[in-house]
Amino acid sequence: MRERLGKTERRLEIEQAKKRRARETMGKLQCEVMNRKWKEKWEIDLLEKEERIWEIRTVELEFELAVVKGELRGERAEREELQVRLLTDYR
Repeated sequence: MRERLGKTERRLEIEQAKKRRARETMGKLQCEVMNRKWKEKWEIDLLEKEERIWEIRTVELEFELAVVKGELRGERAEREELQVRLLTDYR
């Protein structure tokens, strides 16, 4: 009887230890999952911020390009006007 009692107690201790380890592992995994979710959210937020910055830069560069093109057109028009004046002055 004592032998059976000892074996049963030992099996109970083993099962309780397994249960503790399983709970610890489950807790660690839950923390890891939460950390991954927060990290993913942070990375997505960071990428969205970068995307907004790129969009702003793109609009600024498009505006600058339009200004430069406008200035070039204005210079071209001035040159043409000067050429016309020169031609009419020499005649």
